[in-house]
Amino acid sequence: MLAQGERPSRTPRDLVADVEAFTTALRWGEFADDAWSDEPEWVDHIEALLSRATQAFIAGDRAVAAESYGRLLRVFQLDGEVEAFCGEEPAEFRVRSDLGEALANHLRALYETTPVDQRAAKLLDEIETLHRLVGGRVGLQAILNSDAAPLVDLDWFLPQWLDAVGRLEGERDDRRKALRGFLLREATLLSAGADGLGELARREGSDEPQIYHEWLDALLSASRRDDAVAAAREAVGAVQESWAKARLADRLATLAVERGDETLALEAGRTAWRSHPSLRRLRWLCGVGSPDSGMLRARLATEREVAEQGAVRVGGRLAAVLDLLLGDVVAAVNRLSRAPSLGWSSCGHPGPIVFPYALLAAARLSQPPLGSALEELWDGMNEDFDLDFDCSEGEETDELVPEEPTAAARGPAEAPRLSDLLSDSLNRLDLAPQDRRRLVDTTRRVVERRAEAVVSSKHRRAYARVALLAAAWTDGALLAGSGHGDGLSDALLLRYPRHPAFKREISSAARRRVSTRRGHPDGP
Repeated sequence: MLAQGERPSRTPRDLVADVEAFTTALRWGEFADDAWSDEPEWVDHIEALLSRATQAFIAGDRAVAAESYGRLLRVFQLDGEVEAFCGEEPAEFRVRSDLGEALANHLRALYETTPVDQRAAKLLDEIETLHRLVGGRVGLQAILNSDAAPLVDLDWFLPQWLDAVGRLEGERDDRRKALRGFLLREATLLSAGADGLGELARREGSDEPQIYHEWLDALLSASRRDDAVAAAREAVGAVQESWAKARLADRLATLAVERGDETLALEAGRTAWRSHPSLRRLRWLCGVGSPDSGMLRARLATEREVAEQGAVRVGGRLAAVLDLLLGDVVAAVNRLSRAPSLGWSSCGHPGPIVFPYALLAAARLSQPPLGSALEELWDGMNEDFDLDFDCSEGEETDELVPEEPTAAARGPAEAPRLSDLLSDSLNRLDLAPQDRRRLVDTTRRVVERRAEAVVSSKHRRAYARVALLAAAWTDGALLAGSGHGDGLSDALLLRYPRHPAFKREISSAARRRVSTRRGHPDGP
């Protein structure tokens, strides 16, 4: 057992014994006293041992490196079993070393020290055992990259590896299935290039759409853009899962724009939107081909009709945005009135978009005043990434550990901002005075109901958001010429006298509100 503060300093050949001594010390609770500290003592010990394993690897002592790395990485599987690991974070998150690099070095050393006919089975077993430690993204390519020297016998090993990975069963285990897919795609690319990935995609891509994405990446890396367009079209036709088809259609739309094919871009963008609707895809549909107002209205009217027929599942927020872009503010406000008073931050609630639009429509404005609470809500539409996603069945997920998609995988980026699209819609809007008055009254009731729901449920984190709505409503009502614009904040303060935290937020928002123009000349 290691004495406290001891730092192993023996030869590389003694490293395995030191790792075993450290593991025994962990099991016996030697490092349990500071398990909850910011820098527990065991971290320094394992860092020193990982460093020594790396030194053995670099020095070419691959047998010692393989054994030491393997034992050290298995230490993290004791999380939950030893007291020293009972911190706020999993043990692997508390070390400074790159465990992905350590695993790649371990697998390289294991490859070089295992008999040729046993390598594939041995490496696959080790990856299965340890891949969760690093999110599953360490495979054959990482093994190749771990050393500048070429991997011996690679040409002989690849067919064995493909066979072993291909036989990996994963139907009843999603993570195992995802691991098989990752390793198989990687090995296929290494052995047969982009065309090999294409063959794999045709065999398995309908069930594993990620193969198509990596096929596209490989074609683009080889500057085969025409082939990539053809592959993307094939992929969109082959994949049936709605969210997966949409992501592939996004990529096809991007490729079409880069090639200057607006017809294909519109076709692909429409497929993406109808397969898995999102605000980002709707914005893209509004911008592709730079349609004039008449063309845009016809395009949107078609999509709303398709949605009303049930061919596309569009949630409350997206349906309301379609209404607003078509100038049907009454329909959109009715959706807001029927929507729950809680849950404005959920992905399908129309409130964050319809509320500021309705107030600007009441005031006959296409942009909010600078510095106003109304402007804060309006600009938030462009800044809140979550607004770009709708609550539809079939979530856009990645395998093993969610990854940030590449720009290409996210799809078309040059879509108009939502606020710009809505400002254009407001410029075309022509409401009667009584309709504008009705918007002011309806939005006030929305604020009052939301305040009641938030306060009664003691949802303190939403107090500031309700206060912002109240301040924004006051801005909009005064701009619309309402003589009662200043009364909402006072009414809320009087209604909830026993809720000081809520009252503070209302008062603070009211003080921050910029003075807006009273008596709009065309007010209701």
